Amino acid sequence: MNALLAFLPPPVQMVLTSKWLWRLIGVFIIVFTAWWFYDTYRDAQDEVLRLQQVNQELSLNISHLEQSIVLNEATNAAQSATVARLTKEANSSRAALDRLREQFAKTDLGKAAMKSPNEIEAMIDKASVERTRCMEIAAGDTVKEEDKVNNVCPQLVK
Repeated sequence: MNALLAFLPPPVQMVLTSKWLWRLIGVFIIVFTAWWFYDTYRDAQDEVLRLQQVNQELSLNISHLEQSIVLNEATNAAQSATVARLTKEANSSRAALDRLREQFAKTDLGKAAMKSPNEIEAMIDKASVERTRCMEIAAGDTVKEEDKVNNVCPQLVK
């Protein structure tokens, strides 16, 4: 090492051969390394805290989504029950309509009215009163005991 220092000026040789300088450089390296490890550790701790917060938010979001799924399943079940009930009512109404069509196809109202006009008039009047009562019930009126014999809209007076 002395051969390398021979080309340098004496003050530089003195500084480079000083034990204090090398100790100072060693201390500086140790301090710098310790600072670097501390800074890296602090950054890692900050990242861990951030990830824990993200994890808590995700857990909260998952629980909200699970509650939404349960609520949606309950809503879907209720809607399915409503659809099934309405389908059943629609099928019942179609069957009643088919029965009426068959009944009207069998009966010639004009000929029957010619034979017994009073009887046909009474039947039409009774059906008109029952149909009017059906409209009142459909509009929200309460069902009375005498409505139970209504043959025009039995699905409304159950």
